[in-house]
Amino acid sequence: MALQSYSVNYEKSKEAGSDICFLYDSKIPPHGSIREEWTTHGLQHGSAKILFVEYRMEDDDIDGVWEAYGMKRESRYSFTVNAEEADPEKLFVYTLYKDGSLGVGFDIDTKNARVILTFPRPHTITAQQLLTVAEKAENAPRFLGEVEKIVIDDLLQGAEDEICLAFFNR
Repeated sequence: MALQSYSVNYEKSKEAGSDICFLYDSKIPPHGSIREEWTTHGLQHGSAKILFVEYRMEDDDIDGVWEAYGMKRESRYSFTVNAEEADPEKLFVYTLYKDGSLGVGFDIDTKNARVILTFPRPHTITAQQLLTVAEKAENAPRFLGEVEKIVIDDLLQGAEDEICLAFFNR
């Protein structure tokens, strides 16, 4: 499973001097064709923060993967959530699962998640709204802010002052 993350209205929030920020950290060991990558994405609001940690293993050399791991040109992904410092009064998480149900809160089943959205303010979001956004995002180009535009227009009613960390399962 691979979840692609998007930062919605990040630049506008930075300009506003908000105490809300995104946290990014990527660790890629510099060895051989097999790459193991740990990436941390997070959203912090004051002292509250939630971190999404992704592990990915890839290999550019087909034979190298086959010999070392018994598979061909595939990647293994795992995606975990660290919510120890999350604060339900400062961070709000909405998760649409593959079965169509909507989860609200920090107890996230990342293996079955289709969309995960994190905001510093509460929103009234329905499973149907998230499903519509997910379907549009899956068909959108992965460049030039297209997914971010879909979230802003279809879910936030064009809000220019909102900040959101969004994950879409690919």
